[in-house]
Amino acid sequence: MVDTPIVRESLQKAFRQEFPSQVSSGRDLHVSDVIIPVVDFTQASSGSTIPFNLQTCVNANTTSGSYFAGVSGNVTIASAVGFYMITLRYNSLSATGGGGFDLKAITPGGTTTVGTYILGTNIVESKIYYFVSQSSSLRLDADSLTNVFFSVTPVADSNGNLINPSGFFPQ
Repeated sequence: MVDTPIVRESLQKAFRQEFPSQVSSGRDLHVSDVIIPVVDFTQASSGSTIPFNLQTCVNANTTSGSYFAGVSGNVTIASAVGFYMITLRYNSLSATGGGGFDLKAITPGGTTTVGTYILGTNIVESKIYYFVSQSSSLRLDADSLTNVFFSVTPVADSNGNLINPSGFFPQ
């Protein structure tokens, strides 16, 4: 067995700063020819996570709502920081297929249009993923010729950690 000290000072310094309790052991970093297995019991490595399509399924965390023709205006559909899956189902009541709506991000600095949907006479469904940042919200602005049904499912928190469906606890 070969046990060789690492003499690169910048690496030694980084090790001492990151692991201060190891400094008092009297040993610094060493390289060894012995293979030491590392076992990772986290959910991601053990395979106990679920596929993304199940992760983002409609569940008790999902909120839904609707916007009915005849009222021109807007509705806020997401305002907490995080990643969301938004499913939109919409149609126009106009015989010529007119009407439409905008999905807008309302930010402290102004408004950004995320998507503009111009409607035909058929029912259409769209799915988008969107990140709502701090002090922002996601709003639906529709005209008076439009019916829009929507569901909003939180997918991940602001750090990108996936959110399990409500009531799901992986083993």
